[in-house]
Amino acid sequence: LTKVMEDFVMKRATADEHLSPSKKFHALLKIILATGKEKQAFFLLSKLEETFLKSKRSPELEGTQFYAEVQPHHYAVFVEYFTLSKDRFPKSMHSNLERSVDKLVERIETHGVPYNSVLLTKLLIFYRDFNNFNKCFEIINQVMKEKLVKQLVTDSGHTRFYNRRDVTRPLYVEMWRA
Repeated sequence: LTKVMEDFVMKRATADEHLSPSKKFHALLKIILATGKEKQAFFLLSKLEETFLKSKRSPELEGTQFYAEVQPHHYAVFVEYFTLSKDRFPKSMHSNLERSVDKLVERIETHGVPYNSVLLTKLLIFYRDFNNFNKCFEIINQVMKEKLVKQLVTDSGHTRFYNRRDVTRPLYVEMWRA
């Protein structure tokens, strides 16, 4: 199985030259997590984070390193994985999944990776599925606050919490579901 996966990943990575390195690593993370190799996926994530930090310190390194810089959608893969894991574990293990997502959010904050709509949507889905509406409301309130600030001050630039131009439809849908 490992050999088949390696062949698939190598062929896919070389065949899709139009894909950015970030998207290739995104696909690789999905494959690794789909095979249940959480530890290896976190190792790869740490490499992407290291690259991000190196590029932050030395902007001339951006895009020139073997590993891509970590992006919010890399973290979203993990949140989705933990959401889907809910059905595989008994209820007594759900608090472990919530702790895992909390640690992931902590990593995002520590590394200064800006949130995007994909990550926020995945977080809302996770917290809603685990009936943690306080976390949902925290996210919704912060997104709406940032959107309001942006509308009031047009030249304010991007904010640290939600570094995007618009709140996307999937994010709005999850906000309303929560």
